[in-house]
Amino acid sequence: MAKSRLNERGWEKLLSEIDKGNVVPILGNELLKININGQKQLLNKFIIQKLAEKIDEEYVPEMNFEQLTCKSCMVKWDDIDSDPYYETYKLIKKLDFEVPESITKLLNIDKFQLVLTTTFDNILARSFEEKWGVGNFKRLHYEKRTNGQDIDELNQPVLYHMLGKATNEAHSFVLTEDDLLEYLHYWLNENFKPKKLSNILKERYLLIIGCNYPNWLFRFFLHSMKFSTQFSSKSKMGMVADSNLDEDLVSFLSRIDAQMYDDAEKFIEELVNRWKAYKVENPDDVTEKTNDIFISYASEDEESAAKIAATFKDFGVSVWFDKKALEPADEYTDKIKKNIERCKAFVPVLSKNVLTNNKRFFKREWTWGIEQSEWRNPAPFIFPITIDDVDIQDELIPFKFSSLQKIDFCRDDFEEKTKKIIRTIRR
Repeated sequence: MAKSRLNERGWEKLLSEIDKGNVVPILGNELLKININGQKQLLNKFIIQKLAEKIDEEYVPEMNFEQLTCKSCMVKWDDIDSDPYYETYKLIKKLDFEVPESITKLLNIDKFQLVLTTTFDNILARSFEEKWGVGNFKRLHYEKRTNGQDIDELNQPVLYHMLGKATNEAHSFVLTEDDLLEYLHYWLNENFKPKKLSNILKERYLLIIGCNYPNWLFRFFLHSMKFSTQFSSKSKMGMVADSNLDEDLVSFLSRIDAQMYDDAEKFIEELVNRWKAYKVENPDDVTEKTNDIFISYASEDEESAAKIAATFKDFGVSVWFDKKALEPADEYTDKIKKNIERCKAFVPVLSKNVLTNNKRFFKREWTWGIEQSEWRNPAPFIFPITIDDVDIQDELIPFKFSSLQKIDFCRDDFEEKTKKIIRTIRR
């Protein structure tokens, strides 16, 4: 068994790259341990056992999906007019297991906006729902023989099933090693690979946790993800944490400068503890923190916008409002856009002062806010507030704003309407 190879220098490098947003986790089956009658069991082993029972095949702990798709077993599947893919899909649909604690801990690191998984189940999707809220992330999956299901921009969290997700169609997701080889073949094909995702993986450090592939298969998997037949000295590798690091694989990973850790769950535990300590020593800049509300306003309306911000703050929510908080050296546009991408609600302050054809900066904020609302649909995201008798149907106000119910700052029920916004975003 390989020993942990991650030293202090390696930890410092990994934490620094995570903090910069340069690390993409790839999570595998080894992390999916479910509770069956008070005992932990790998999800894959549970599925294999249920499939064996379906065709009256004797189950042994060493059984794998390959054995369930051999010729003799396929005859049994034909007899019941089914197949292991369809039965796996039916199982996944009705499973209701808790998200493993190790996954929850890992995803509590907010820097992981893009997470890849080699699994086909719904457990990671549930973890994303718990973390980000329903409708606040995208769930995508790779489809072989197509270049569909690519990502657009990382302006909201993305969970990507890189080897397909469970459907009722045979071979539409990876069960066996043969399936995996076929999928990786398509990943390497210029006509079928998800190009935007591929480019991201080339430039980021990969954090491969619990995939647990044998030596030869892991090498093929890794080369496919990096889209290169050969790692160059400039390649960004990252690290691998799983329990199947035999000495040959360790030797290979050492040659490509990958860090290693020989227990996925223990690695996550140590990573989370070290991350907490790292953030105490390296806190985010105030403009980098996620806020509940982003208030967009014309400079002429700053006084009213400040009162609106104060109302939200009085009710216990965080607000990004004061552009003066940006230091002169800050990248102004990027800071504003990132805060809009990270907030839970976008509040445009509408007045007669916004009725202008001039290229004002708040109109760029409007564009970003509308883009975010489309990503998060159907979750409510935009909450317009008027501060005078502006005609909200004016052609200079986006239809996306005018089609929504407005909140009037000057009305007596403003505070009650503010509380309603807060209740909405907290749901």
